[in-house]
Amino acid sequence: PVGATAVWVDEGSSGRRVIVGSDPSTMEVLYENQPATIGSFHAGDTNMAWLAGWDPFITTPGFARTELWTAPTALTPAAMEPRLVAEVSGFVPISLGPTFVAVPWVEPSNRIVLYDLVDGRTRTFVLPPDQALPAPPLYATETELVMVTWTSTEPSFLLSIDPSMLPYD
Repeated sequence: PVGATAVWVDEGSSGRRVIVGSDPSTMEVLYENQPATIGSFHAGDTNMAWLAGWDPFITTPGFARTELWTAPTALTPAAMEPRLVAEVSGFVPISLGPTFVAVPWVEPSNRIVLYDLVDGRTRTFVLPPDQALPAPPLYATETELVMVTWTSTEPSFLLSIDPSMLPYD
């Protein structure tokens, strides 16, 4: 049934491990990535994706290197098959689509990059220079990506695109 098993990042471990379980007596570490910090973890029907931040900055938030990782959805440590997809622009919230991960770019903030979970190829959507993406997409499917955009002079608005129409970079 929906919600029978939970998967989450254990903040008590400084975000360095993912826990899975259906009740407190059966919870276990699904994945651990020392010494990286795990964030923006998503699990879907077929895929999981997350960011791993390496070498945290001392005086400002962020990491010297941020990587995008994926694995087929797994509920036991033995079934976990993590794989590095690509290095990305920053430790930001992401959105998981059926076969891709949408990552808002940090600089410039008017673009979003879709990383193919199979081979790491990218497709990039670029907004006009006066617009920005203040958050990750709200919704992601093979044929629709819904996001909030804003400008310095206009209120926020919803934008929907068909990611399958974007060519590979």
